[in-house]
Amino acid sequence: METRSILRAFRQGALTFTALWQCVMVFAAFGTLGRDGLILALAVALVGVIALLARSAPHLDPLISAAMVGTGLWAYLASGDMDSALVFSACWQINFATCLGIILVLRPYGVPLTAAFSVMLVTILALALPEWGMETFFSILATQLSIIVGVRWGVSRLVGIASEADAIESRKNAALRRIRLVERVSMELAEESRMLHDTAINTLGAIADGSADMAGHRYIQEQCRRDVTMLRALRTRTARPIPEGLEEVFHHPGFTIRRSGITDDEIAHCNQLIPASTVSAVVYAVREAVKNSAKHSGADHALIQVRTSAARLTIDISDSGQGFDPRTHSDGRGIAESIVGRARDNGFHAVVDSRPGVGTLVTVIVPLDQTGTGSRYPKVTEGEKDSAWTSTVQLYERSSELWAIGVTAVSAILTAAGGTNNHLALFPMIALMAAACLVYRFVPGFRGHRLARLVLAPIAATVFVLSAAAVEFGSDGAFHWQALAPTGPFVLLLSVTTRRSMRGFAAVFWTLAVLATAVVGFSYSVAAAQIVVMAGAVGIGFCGLWALLQHLLATFGREAARSEREAHEALLQAEVEEAAQKSNQRWMDAGLESAINLLDEIGRIARDPASQSTRRACGAEERYLRQLIHISPHLVNLSRAFPATLARARDLGVSFFLQLGDVDIRQEETAQSVATYIQGILGKLNPGDELRVSLFPVGDSLQLTLLGNAITSPDFPFAKVTHADLGAVNLVEMTFA
Repeated sequence: METRSILRAFRQGALTFTALWQCVMVFAAFGTLGRDGLILALAVALVGVIALLARSAPHLDPLISAAMVGTGLWAYLASGDMDSALVFSACWQINFATCLGIILVLRPYGVPLTAAFSVMLVTILALALPEWGMETFFSILATQLSIIVGVRWGVSRLVGIASEADAIESRKNAALRRIRLVERVSMELAEESRMLHDTAINTLGAIADGSADMAGHRYIQEQCRRDVTMLRALRTRTARPIPEGLEEVFHHPGFTIRRSGITDDEIAHCNQLIPASTVSAVVYAVREAVKNSAKHSGADHALIQVRTSAARLTIDISDSGQGFDPRTHSDGRGIAESIVGRARDNGFHAVVDSRPGVGTLVTVIVPLDQTGTGSRYPKVTEGEKDSAWTSTVQLYERSSELWAIGVTAVSAILTAAGGTNNHLALFPMIALMAAACLVYRFVPGFRGHRLARLVLAPIAATVFVLSAAAVEFGSDGAFHWQALAPTGPFVLLLSVTTRRSMRGFAAVFWTLAVLATAVVGFSYSVAAAQIVVMAGAVGIGFCGLWALLQHLLATFGREAARSEREAHEALLQAEVEEAAQKSNQRWMDAGLESAINLLDEIGRIARDPASQSTRRACGAEERYLRQLIHISPHLVNLSRAFPATLARARDLGVSFFLQLGDVDIRQEETAQSVATYIQGILGKLNPGDELRVSLFPVGDSLQLTLLGNAITSPDFPFAKVTHADLGAVNLVEMTFA
């Protein structure tokens, strides 16, 4: 993501600057050659047009650098005067062509190819203009090679940093995806367990204890048919019927509901402000509260009051029945999971208040999303949204530092290679540039201090004046003017402040220094003044490009981050679907057929729900299903592996007691191996035998304990196993990570 962003930003910024620089070339052509420069000016303008077109047409890239070199060589030969404004601008035309070529051709052959072009260019100039002297051509070649090495090193370094950031981001996304995958699968399993509790388990329990008789056989038969549909959908992972709106909180056949509060139209409006999945969860939570009233309170009706405010919807479900102590009876009434747990997992709040002899009040509070953009799952936090921007800012700061170091190094190399150095001005110039880099890098707090802006702006302007003095203000050896030297401290300034006022002040300060220097140059000649202005345009224009680069990095970084998030969400959704298919095996292995057949017979009036045999059968199925849903859905791997073990024990008539803690087995294969081992033990037991299994965390490990008959030690490479013969029973303990 970062790599793509920086390469795209560099390319777009470089092409934009190339197009703008051609305007300077047109000005220099007319300023030096007059009407004789018309054809050259037209050719240069064409290069600018091609650069703009190349922003969206990458196949034009090879043409741009070649065209810039060609027009630069043309300008050299057309002028022939080393101290002319046209030769000065042509020099930078070729320098920029070299930079652009390195940026556009990030291939192993890019450096040797560009270097070969530079050698060929210098050779042509030496043959065509021998009067300039070999020292001049060696200086041109040294400049070109320095640009090639510096730009390639800088771009490669930034790409390396960006690639490392991409790798870190990829690992972070993978870890985040694993966490959210477990969360979503756990939520799916939890909701399926709640649905099983709220439908089949409640129905079977009502038939078993006789409370279903109060609702009438017809209502029980209808409920059994609905439960069969739900159980079959659970086994085959087909779409389950879901509530269509909040209006269904009042639909409870077989029990009287008295209603108060807002109207149907107001409730319908609330449907638009709450995610559909939350609407379903609210309806199911209210239904469970009403079922509890019908089953346990002894009251003949329940009151449902619906209220709204600007920010929330409140639903009160109350009865004047016998009440209960929530501390001792909440689990048996489905309160912990079907009401409170469902609310917690779906972004709303539920409170149960009850006292013996007083009655029960369940309050459901749902936030209203006035934007209508609610989502089932947690939204991306501001921190996650801003992580890509933070990374881009850090990358921009690092690239600014690398540029400042690189341009300082190139200035030192060119000075050592014999660049024009009147008044020895290049030495203090390089010292100032190096000082700016060192302070930026090593002085704590400098980047965030206001002093940084006040120091770097005059340093940049001073460096420009010193670079002008080195070439006698454009009148002596302007060909060697290091016009990019001031950009080093200035890009550091751009990285420490995004305030337009401060950037504008620094740019104006530099511009005034350019104009003052041009006045000094004018005292030598008009051409010298023109060269000073163009040198200022080179530096200021480049820094404008750098500010544009920051904007492009931010824009492309956000686009890449958005695309990355979309891809991340798509991949997560695919993984959730795959995991859901695996989790569906939980219900396939759970042996729901007997409950389905029993409820189906009652629903088809093939079995009397009031008979003792039916009640006993329903009681047995209820106990089994309750044991099944007590395997916490947060234990993703265990909840997949152990339902088949419970079903196996029931089929064999073995009394199987399973207790699980709140820590999952980390590896799915390990959980499956443990479940297979336990099934093997069950196969050796006789009907009526007991097997007790517990799995709880002990320190940093998990301890699995088995107590029963005919237990043998497993050969698990991942566990430390101890076995004890206690006479009537065997004890096996396993400890593993």
